[in-house]
Amino acid sequence: MAHYNLIFQGKIIDGASLNKVKLNIAQLFKINAAKTDTLFSGKAIIIKKNLNTESAKKYLTVLKKAGAIV
Repeated sequence: MAHYNLIFQGKIIDGASLNKVKLNIAQLFKINAAKTDTLFSGKAIIIKKNLNTESAKKYLTVLKKAGAIV
């Protein structure tokens, strides 16, 4: 069975507001502004590890709606 890691590099969907995406991500992961800023540093950060296909697709959908490119 395949397992996936979700990697985020701080990229957002074209036309999305950076501040709005940061707020969305902070709310999704229940993290503070400092941790949110770390996610948007431009470095590749694994935000979820060892997900099965179904879970990975769910996270991708939610994160895309939040404005993040994973």
